[in-house]
Amino acid sequence: ENSLKTPSIAPAQEMLDLMYFSRAEQHKLIVGKLKARMLSRITSLPVEKQLSLLNRCFRYISILELRDLPLALFSLLPKIPSSYLVTLAQSPDLFAELPLSVKRQVWSLDANASLFTGYVASIAATYAAQARVR
Repeated sequence: ENSLKTPSIAPAQEMLDLMYFSRAEQHKLIVGKLKARMLSRITSLPVEKQLSLLNRCFRYISILELRDLPLALFSLLPKIPSSYLVTLAQSPDLFAELPLSVKRQVWSLDANASLFTGYVASIAATYAAQARVR
């Protein structure tokens, strides 16, 4: 059920099984290689294709291993559709990982500016704590 259905990969998987590589390790390596290949190719795509790819991969942003692709697309796109920005604003952990250019777009949609004031307050608190240590 949760296996690769490619006939040409079966001999390689059998060999890796004999070398005591678990299927989970095999799949993790394959995902890593595919992700690296996609990340290297997205910069050359036109904006329309980048948006199309974002539409298809955004649903996987909560999966840590797959998060890099939507984040890379966000940093490449000059204007991110507001539907994504609203979703990003609702997830503090995900918001913390966003590039500053994307955070600015999220802040521009935030009606009561709570995200921006929280961000600035955390920076000010860090600065104050460091100033006390000196």
